[in-house]
Amino acid sequence: MAAHVLEHCADPVSALQHMRALVVPGAPLWLVVSKPHWCNAIIWLQWRHKSYRPEAVEQMLNAAGWDLKAQHSFPTGPPSRTSRGYRAIAV
Repeated sequence: MAAHVLEHCADPVSALQHMRALVVPGAPLWLVVSKPHWCNAIIWLQWRHKSYRPEAVEQMLNAAGWDLKAQHSFPTGPPSRTSRGYRAIAV
């Protein structure tokens, strides 16, 4: 599980590849990643993080040896505007 980690990595694909190298095929990965929204501009002032559209996260996962199985939208509160959840399986 990694929540709001990729946004702080200089090379998120490399980070995902490193995670993939640590597990056996079929192992699950749960991610929470910042998504583009004006609220993240306020958070950026403190943390200088990136945000990614779902298509970009899926491309990064595929490039790193993960198969995206599901996405999760948070129904309420700040996460509904700032974050998206992903579940992937190691290929």
